[in-house]
Amino acid sequence: MPLPPDFDFMNRKDGRHFLLDENNNLVSCTILEWASFFSANPKRRIVEQTDLDHVYVSTVFLGLDHRWGEGPPLVFETMTFSQERHSVDLGERSTEVRESFDQWRYSTWDDAVAGHKAAVRREQRKEDEAAAKLAGVMQARKDAKT
Repeated sequence: MPLPPDFDFMNRKDGRHFLLDENNNLVSCTILEWASFFSANPKRRIVEQTDLDHVYVSTVFLGLDHRWGEGPPLVFETMTFSQERHSVDLGERSTEVRESFDQWRYSTWDDAVAGHKAAVRREQRKEDEAAAKLAGVMQARKDAKT
């Protein structure tokens, strides 16, 4: 079924695109308003970013609802990435990428901040456990030599 001739998806609020107000609350917008907000406010998209020894944790505002079904829009995302970068050949150019590990999505700025902090704690705990395990192995080797 064709769309009506007066249908204008670029200037229609469809409940899938959002921008942030001055208090980081969601504001429904058109795709053009969303694109303009993202273009004009690159730093407003970043909720938090944390570098750990082996993992980079990034939480950002997506502004595009990633929930496909009922419920509040999922417009914030936390991802964990390897600190190691890999070069990827894209034909005419190449780019550096990081391997991603985990991902969580949220509906509010406050949930995104809390989720970021939880991801950092989780990753820090993993790094601490790995360091403790390595220290135990090193101590066992040292003890075996004496």
